[in-house]
Amino acid sequence: MNYMHDAENEQDRKFEGFIQKEIFNALASRDALRYFDACNAIGRKPVEDKELYDVGKLEAERNQNRPNLENIARNSVPSASAPEKTTKPRKRYVSDEWSKKFLDEAGHYYRTGFGDYADKKKQILMKYFPRFRAGGKQDLGKYDRTGVGSIFRHLCASYYARENKR
Repeated sequence: MNYMHDAENEQDRKFEGFIQKEIFNALASRDALRYFDACNAIGRKPVEDKELYDVGKLEAERNQNRPNLENIARNSVPSASAPEKTTKPRKRYVSDEWSKKFLDEAGHYYRTGFGDYADKKKQILMKYFPRFRAGGKQDLGKYDRTGVGSIFRHLCASYYARENKR
């Protein structure tokens, strides 16, 4: 038996499994560069989303000094030459006036059941948060009545907490 050959096959299977997960996650998050790298790491053409692959290719050409996904997957550590990414927490500034308008309009429905007044809650969310509009990052069309109510209550609670801190 050739144990070295078996070990190499096992390593290749693990690598390919890792890359397949990367492809899935890149598609789910619409991460073009990650999708491009993952497809290239296993030498396959983009089957699921050619447009996303092309955007990733352009990003890769612009950013030549980035860690290679294949090396990261095979070595389980990023290359030492890759610059360390520092992230700062994003601060979102919402005017007091905007926050007050939202809470005044939403306050009437805040303590109702999750599924109650779902249409009105959806209307308020879409009015104040563009991400919930059709075609937005989180289109409310895919949520049922209680899902809309849950999102609504969470956002109201966040803005009430923010108001109480001021």
